[in-house]
Amino acid sequence: MEGGTTDEPAALVRSVLERYLYCLDAGDYAGLAACFTDDAELAYDVLPHRFVGGRALADWIAEVHDRTGSRSTHVLANARVDSTGPGVAAASSHVVATLARPVNTGYAVRVRGIRYEDELVETAEGWRIGKRTHLPQWTYDAEGRGLADVAAAER
Repeated sequence: MEGGTTDEPAALVRSVLERYLYCLDAGDYAGLAACFTDDAELAYDVLPHRFVGGRALADWIAEVHDRTGSRSTHVLANARVDSTGPGVAAASSHVVATLARPVNTGYAVRVRGIRYEDELVETAEGWRIGKRTHLPQWTYDAEGRGLADVAAAER
């Protein structure tokens, strides 16, 4: 962590960023909520959607996944973590998100580049995100096929 004396806090902060993405893609909404403080200030997307606390965000994401049948794969591309004081850090990270939702002919796929601007705090339970701004940078849409369709085409 720049400005710090050890890289361990940076690794622990990065671990929270990765755990969030894993829980998001795995549908582990309780795990996703636990990445945030109870009073986290969260702004998502270009509208933006605003939430207080990880539970509110997790509930919204679960509802979208249930309503649309969508699933995702998020890949953390890089992250910069800076110490801003004892037990406090700022992180700026870049993610490539592949989002797929079922449609009649297969899947509608959207690929997005996202930047997250986070403020994190060290708690008794470990590092947690206390403030997040989710900033889509670019996007493109594509048509996807189900795995059974791909297997049939390869035969």
